[in-house]
Amino acid sequence: MESQLEFPQYVDTLICDDIRQEINNKLSLIGVYGYRIYVKEFPYTFGKFCAYQSFRGGRGKFTATIVFVDSEGKEMTRSPEMPLDISHDDQLRRMVFAVGVGPLKFDKPGTYEIRTALNGKDVCKYVFSIEKAPPGALSE
Repeated sequence: MESQLEFPQYVDTLICDDIRQEINNKLSLIGVYGYRIYVKEFPYTFGKFCAYQSFRGGRGKFTATIVFVDSEGKEMTRSPEMPLDISHDDQLRRMVFAVGVGPLKFDKPGTYEIRTALNGKDVCKYVFSIEKAPPGALSE
């Protein structure tokens, strides 16, 4: 009997400068941003741009893809396809995707998105903005 496919529930996304794998399966998130990111000028290129996404529950075999989308709805870059097999019974269990891309160039201020798909179906969209910093807001 084939098990039924059950998509996991999206919980949250954090964006940051780097994600590092540590001892004992811990992850360290470096330079975590809020939903509004300030930069000195445009165009602005991040040497590395990372997304940490958490989900809970779900069941079945999936292929996950994370896509970064610009303010005009065009794809900037995407992660490689990642296989995911959720076969546990504990629906409270959390899983995470940690993806880093770079360099990633933002040509102008605006609203950007991180879209995640499982088996080609969009399961979440995280919206954030990149803006020019007001005078004096960023230290030299």
